[in-house]
Amino acid sequence: MFPCYFRTFKLGSIYETDTYPRRIVKFIKVTRKGYNLLDIETNKCILKHHLYSKEFFHKEIPEDVVVVKSVAVRNWLVLKEVINITEPK
Repeated sequence: MFPCYFRTFKLGSIYETDTYPRRIVKFIKVTRKGYNLLDIETNKCILKHHLYSKEFFHKEIPEDVVVVKSVAVRNWLVLKEVINITEPK
């Protein structure tokens, strides 16, 4: 297993990465079982591998889930939640 930490995310929340280049990203569901971070400026996912929750290990994620707990995030990716930001159109 890769070095990681676990955190809780809310679908659709906006975060700023601490890595270079700094990016504004949105936490989104991309498959039946996984999540990713969408770069708002380029409209592309920034991670090669999806993020997964221990809560839904080997299970499909129900459609009504909004808060996702115990998501494994690699140690090199530090995210800070951004409040009151509008997405570019």
